[in-house]
Order: sequence, then structure tokens, then C-alpha cells
Amino acid sequence: MTIAKTILLFNLALIGTITSLKAQVVVANWPNGKKAALSITFDDNCPGQFTHARPALDARGYKGTFFVITGGSQCGLRDWDTLRSVARAGHEIGSHSVTHPQLQTLDTARIGAELRDSHAEIQRQIPNLPTKLTIAWPSGRGGGSTRKEDTIRMIAGPYYLAGRSASSGQGWDSYTAYLNPFFKNYYLQVGTYLQGPSVTGAAFGQTIRACLNAGGLMSLLYHGIETGGFNNIPITLFEEHLDTLANHPDLWITTFGQMLRYHNQARQTTVTNVTSSNTYYGFTLADTLNATDYDETLTIKLDVASTGIVQTGNYDLDIDGQRTGYRYIGTSDTIIFNAKRGQRINLSTVVGLANRWSPNWTLSPMPAQGTLILRDNGGQSIPSGTYTLQDQLGRIVTEQQVQQSTNSVNLDVTDLPSGLYTLRIKSASGFYSNKVIVQK
Repeated sequence: MTIAKTILLFNLALIGTITSLKAQVVVANWPNGKKAALSITFDDNCPGQFTHARPALDARGYKGTFFVITGGSQCGLRDWDTLRSVARAGHEIGSHSVTHPQLQTLDTARIGAELRDSHAEIQRQIPNLPTKLTIAWPSGRGGGSTRKEDTIRMIAGPYYLAGRSASSGQGWDSYTAYLNPFFKNYYLQVGTYLQGPSVTGAAFGQTIRACLNAGGLMSLLYHGIETGGFNNIPITLFEEHLDTLANHPDLWITTFGQMLRYHNQARQTTVTNVTSSNTYYGFTLADTLNATDYDETLTIKLDVASTGIVQTGNYDLDIDGQRTGYRYIGTSDTIIFNAKRGQRINLSTVVGLANRWSPNWTLSPMPAQGTLILRDNGGQSIPSGTYTLQDQLGRIVTEQQVQQSTNSVNLDVTDLPSGLYTLRIKSASGFYSNKVIVQK
């Protein structure tokens, strides 16, 4: 059976569908339901980036990308101990060349030295980095469409998987910007939103909202923070920008490299090795990208109604043999979960065994506090099997095995926060479920 190795993206831009089986497997544009993506980047090694900007990022849990001039600094700082500390904290270290030249004025040998030697020095100084780094083109000269910049990107290819320019017409890129014929290699020509003292909080927020509404991606470009450097801005304005970002929970804030790796891998992921029946649907995620450079966790949406599984609502999802929680959307009979390339994903259910919660069963106390008791008041046994509590996103928050039938089962809910949960029982005789309120 031949399966078309293409997918339908979340924004419904039709890239392709599985033709011989009707199931729709969708890779989300961005992880975990986020609507747009953003990276916070810094050029030129300016001291204020480390003494002022980094603490502000850390306090909010944001990870930035610091593009480093390895042979010196226009701002006077190239402290590898500081940069190693930044990397250990989860921030990204990228290249800004060796000497920050106008690359388009150099011959190919000099261009190669600037790009190769910067990459090598960062790899030598900072442990555990990816094989390929990211780069911010000095003065943006490498992100354009001239023949010389085509050459620059070709030379950069072995060392860098993504490159950031110095400007973008609207401050952000659409999700499908890679289809624009202007870009010879989009991932080495990503635009940016240049920040300076003239970018007010109001203007900043307006641009962020435009990117969110379009479902796109953007990078913010900062130089001087508080203590000097090109386009120096006070730390108070930088913090205002960060607090504006915090007002948009649908925005995925991550490093420049991870943003581009996810984007590239998501749009190139395919579905292979599909097997199915009226009780089972299985498949594997695949792509042709270099596994050394790309190993992102992707958010997947599976339209269960299109799989051929006949029962709705009670599913078991396992990934590589491990039972996995998921978010279930009953109105569309779809599930949402996270998975990686190469993993075997299996969705299964039991045909003809409906959700048969017995009228003789009671849950007490209700709302549950420390212990939830399931009891049969009609003299019948409660079945053995797997008892799980799931939160409203479908995530399994506790699981307990009942080895034999009994008339009473005690479930520990001491560690669960207050809220609404679903108790699910999977046994040899069928699926059973009921709502549970936990109140502390």
C-alpha cells in the first residue's frame, strides 16, 4: 500500500494528504497550541546584554540568543566564562563572525575564514553545542538576494542551519515566507525586528499582535542595553518589551535556533508505516532532515473520525510502547499529543464496548478530598483493570492498577490540585468513565 508522504499543516495550508487511507494527521505550526513564535536576539557582545538583559530574561523564564563576535567586540566584551554561564542557563550562543566585516566586500577565502573560524572558536569554548550553529549576518549582509550573498550562504552551509538578517519589512515573517521566491534559502535569510530607543512599548505591542494574528514568526534584535552600544536602550524599556510579551500566552518564546528547527521539521514531517483496523490505527513520523541537527518534539493532531476506528471517546495512545496522555476534543473527535521523528504511535480502542458506568456505582466523597472511594451498592463487583485520572487537557495525572474485582476501590487524590477530572477504567469488560471534582 502506498502512502503519500505529505501532511496537512494546522493553518490549513494544503501541503498534501494521505491518499490511500483517509486519516488526517496534522503537525502543528508551533508547539502545544501556540499561535506564533518569537526569539529574542542580541548582537555585538555588548556588556549590558549580560549584566542587565540576561537577568531580566532569567527572571521571566525566557531564553535568548546571543550572537557573538569571536575575534573582538564592537562593545568591548568577549568573556568566554560569561558566555559559558549564559549557555549553561539554557540561552543560545550563535555566531556574528570573527571581526564583523562587510562580508560582501571580501573574497571567498576571507568569507570562509570569518564563518568557519567563528564557528570553530564557539565550539571550542562552549561545550555541548549542536554541530551546526546559528548566525547573525554582520550588518545583515548575507540575508539578501544578491549573487554575492548567495555565495556567502553557500559557504556558511556546512556550519550554520539558520541565519538572521538585520531587518524585515513588517518586523515579522509569515509562516509561509519560505515559499516567497525572494528567498534562495529562507532559513539563512530570516528577518528581524530591530529594536532601539524609538521603539515605544505601544509600537512594540502592535507589531507583536500583528505577528500573532498572522500565525507567523519573528526575532527581536537588540544591541546596547543600558550601558552603551549601537541603538542602546534603557533597561526599563527592555523590561517593558518583555512584560508585553508576557501578556500574550499564545506566543511561543524560544531561542532563534529552536524556532527555526521546529518550523523546518514540522513542515517536512511525513507519515509512514500506516496500519489500521476498526479498533486500531498506527503510524510513524519521518522526515529527511539530518538527525544530528533536527530532533524536535512536534505537536500532532489526529482526526480520529477519519481513522476508521468505530468507537469514539475512549482511546489508549501509546508511543514506542509507552502509554501516553493526550488532549481529547470531543466536538471534533480529535486528539492532540507530542511525539518525535521515528517514534511508533498507536491509537487503539475496543469495539462494541460502550462507556457503561453502572447506576449502582457511587464516588465519595464528592467532591473528593484526600481519598476517592468507588463503591458498588448493588452487590456487584467493580472490575479489575487500569484506573486513571485525567485532567481537562486529557493528561494522565495519576494511574493505579486494580488486580482483582472488588466491591470498593480507594484512589489517592491527595497530590491533585482542585479541579475537574475524569476517572477512566479500562478493563477486560470495557471502558468506564465519570467526572470527579477534587476540592482542597
